[in-house]
Amino acid sequence: MTGRVRHAVLAGFLAACGSKAGVVGAGGPAGDAATHRDGSAQGDAATMVADGATHSDGATHSDGATRDGPPRDGAADGPCTPATCQGLALDCGPRADGCGGMLDCGSCAAPTFCGGAGIPNRCGGLGAATTHGFTIPEGHPRLWFNPARLERARAWLAAHPFTPPGDEDTAGGYADVALHGLLTDNATGSCTTAITWGVSRLGDVRDTGGVACDPCRWTGEQLILIFDWCHTFMTPVDRSAYITAMNAGLGAWSRNDWGGPGMYQNNYFWGYLRNELEWAITSYSENAAAAESLLDSVFNERLTRGFNPSTRPGGHSRGGIAYEGSEYGPVVGAYPSIPFVTASFLGRNLYEETDYWREFVYGVIHQTTPGPTTIPGVPATGYTVFPFSDEERWNERFQAETHYFPDFMASIAQIWPTSPVGRHARRWLEMVGARPLRHVQAVDEAVTPLGFDSIPLDFFASGPRYLYGRNAWGARSTSFLLQLGDADGNTIGHQHGDYGSFQIWRGGRFLSHESVGYAGDASAEVAGYAGTGSVDGALGIAHNIVLVDGQSPGPQYSPGAAVVERLESQPGYAYAVADLVPPATRLQEWRREVVFIRRLEVFVILDRLQTPAAGATRTFLNHCETAPVLSGNDRATCTIGDQALVMTTLLPPQRAYRVVREGTTVHSQHRIEVDTTPGAAQSYILTVLQAKDASAPSLQPTIAETGSSMTVTLDAQIRVAFEKGMASSGGSITLGGSTTPFRSDVQEMVVTADGPVWR
Repeated sequence: MTGRVRHAVLAGFLAACGSKAGVVGAGGPAGDAATHRDGSAQGDAATMVADGATHSDGATHSDGATRDGPPRDGAADGPCTPATCQGLALDCGPRADGCGGMLDCGSCAAPTFCGGAGIPNRCGGLGAATTHGFTIPEGHPRLWFNPARLERARAWLAAHPFTPPGDEDTAGGYADVALHGLLTDNATGSCTTAITWGVSRLGDVRDTGGVACDPCRWTGEQLILIFDWCHTFMTPVDRSAYITAMNAGLGAWSRNDWGGPGMYQNNYFWGYLRNELEWAITSYSENAAAAESLLDSVFNERLTRGFNPSTRPGGHSRGGIAYEGSEYGPVVGAYPSIPFVTASFLGRNLYEETDYWREFVYGVIHQTTPGPTTIPGVPATGYTVFPFSDEERWNERFQAETHYFPDFMASIAQIWPTSPVGRHARRWLEMVGARPLRHVQAVDEAVTPLGFDSIPLDFFASGPRYLYGRNAWGARSTSFLLQLGDADGNTIGHQHGDYGSFQIWRGGRFLSHESVGYAGDASAEVAGYAGTGSVDGALGIAHNIVLVDGQSPGPQYSPGAAVVERLESQPGYAYAVADLVPPATRLQEWRREVVFIRRLEVFVILDRLQTPAAGATRTFLNHCETAPVLSGNDRATCTIGDQALVMTTLLPPQRAYRVVREGTTVHSQHRIEVDTTPGAAQSYILTVLQAKDASAPSLQPTIAETGSSMTVTLDAQIRVAFEKGMASSGGSITLGGSTTPFRSDVQEMVVTADGPVWR
C-alpha cells in the first residue's frame, strides 16, 4: 500500500468518526525573532469530551460513548443487547458497546499496535519503510533508541534513578517524564502523565499566522518524544489527536519564510527542521503521506537547497561557527541531535554529509574559555564562550555549561568514538564538566578522550571570517577572537555591527570583550559617544572597532562583505588582514591588520583609514569590565582581578584618551575612546595590547618611521614592521633575531577526521 493510500485510509476513518483537530489553542502569543520565553501561561486548550471525540451531530455523551445501535426514541423497544469485541470483529482498544457501556478489546502483540493499519480497534502495522536513504522501523521507540541503546538506557536508569520534572522548563521537561515512562514500562505512570500533558499542549504547534513559532522550539520536541517514547500507552484517540494537530502545525510552519531554507543559521530553522524530521520518523506508519511531505521539506529544501551548500568552500557557514551568536548559535548543534543520531543508526549518517559538523566540534573547543572564568553577575566560576551577536544571557550563566554544547559533543563522541574528532569532543566534555540531558547520559558509552595538544592553536571559520587563537593550550593561556568579518544578516536574525572587533581572555578573566545585549532592548543600551545620550547596544560602539565622527563605521545589518586578504598561523605568531570596506560605508578605506605574538602575549593592531572628509575624527574603541587607569594620552591599563591588559597608542602622535562608563547594569562596562584627528583623509591608528599578570612589568613599545615603513619594537628580540599605504603589502616580524616576511595571501585551514589542519 502506498503512502498516499495509507494516509487516505486513515483520513477516511477520521472523517467518518467526525474527529476534529484534537486540542487547539495553547501557546501564548505568536513568536517572532525577538520573542523570548517569559513564563507566561500558555494553556488555552479547548476542553475535550471524555474520549476526546466530538460527535458529528454535535452531541456530547457524558460517558464518551457513541451508540452503535439504532437511535432510541424513548419508546419501549425491549432491552439493549451490548455488542461484543468478537461480534464487531475488533482486536484491541476501547469501543462503545452500543448500550452505554464500553468494551475493552485488549492490546496488540508487538510490533503491531492498535489502529496500526489505519483501521480503528484492529491490530496492524505497515512494516519497516525505506525512504530518503534510511529505514524507519515499525515499532516504537524509533527516536534516539534502538534495541541496544534502549537496553543500555534501562541499565543506566537502574544505576541513576531520577524523579521526573513537573514542568516543561526543568531539565528535559516532559521529554524526561516520557523517558522515565519508557525506561520503566510506565510502571510509575510517567508515560500516562506525559501523555496527558502532551495532549493538552498540542496547541503549542498550531498555525497562528504569525512570524514564527516559539512554542514549536520550546515544547515541540517534548510533544514528539512523548508520542514516540510513550506510544504503547497512548489510546487511538490520543494518537489521532496528535496526528491531526502536529500535521497541521508543523506542515504550516515548514512553509514559513522566517526560519525557512534561506535562514539556515537561524534558531527557528533548526527548531523546525528538528520537529519535521522527528515527527516524520515517529508517525510514519500511521501518517505516511504527511511524513513524506515533511521529509521532503527537510532533505530537499532545508538541507539540499539551504544549509548544505552554505557549508562548502566559499559558503557563509564554512568553518563550523554557528554565527547567530553565543546565545542562539549553540542550538544549531543541539536541536538536530536526536533526529540526526536517529537517522545515523537507521542507515543515513547526516553528520558525514558535510564537513560542518566536524568543524563545529573544533569551533566549540576554540570558542570555549581555556579555563574556569569569572563573569560579572554569575556566581563562582565556570566555562563560557566569547560573546557575539544578540546575547542577553551571558551575564546570567556560563554558556558552555548549558546543555546545548554538552548534548552535541556527547552525541558526536558516540558518532565517531575512535576518531580524533570524537575523542576531542570527549576531552572537551571532561574539561568543562557539564552533563548533557538525561537521554544523552542514558546511552553514553566510554570514549577515550584525546588531549588538545595536537590541535593547532588557531582556528579560522571562513564563513563568518572569525579567527580564534591562543598562545598555548592550558587554563592560564591567552586566547582571543578576531571578528574579521560578520555574519550574513539575511540568514540569521540576531546580527550586531561587530565586524572588525577583537576580544581577549587570559587567566580566568576577559580582559576585553564586547558589551553584550539584545538588539532593540532598552536594558542593553550603552552610553553614546563621549558619554552623550544612549544608543542601541547592537551598534558598533558597544564593540572594539573604529568610529567615524562618533558614529558606527557602517550599518548594523550588513551583507557580510568584508574580505580577509592575508592570513597565516605560525608557531610564533598569528597574522591577519581584513578589508572592512564594505561593510564600513562611512569609510573609504578601513583595513585592520593584527599580529599576535604568542611569547609576549601581545597584539599589534594597525588600522589603515581613509575618510571622505580630511577633518573627520577617527576613534579607536576598547572595552573593559573595570574602570581603566589612564597614563596621559598614551596608555590605559585595565586590571581585572589578577589579570591586566595594557593598551598603548603609538600612532598618530596626536590623540586624546577618554573613558566612558557605558551604564550601571551587571553587563555594563567601561569604554576607552581614543580620538584621533589627523587633518588628512588618510591616517593610521597603531595600537599595542599586552595581556599579562597584573603584577608583571609592562612592555614599553616604541615606533620608528621612514618614508615607506613603520617598525614597532616590543623588546630587544621582537619587532614588527609594516609598509605604509592604504593597502596592506609586505611587512615582517622579527623573533629572536630571525626576520620572516608576512604571508601575502590567505593560508587555508581545513578540518579532517583527525582535526584542523593549516595548509
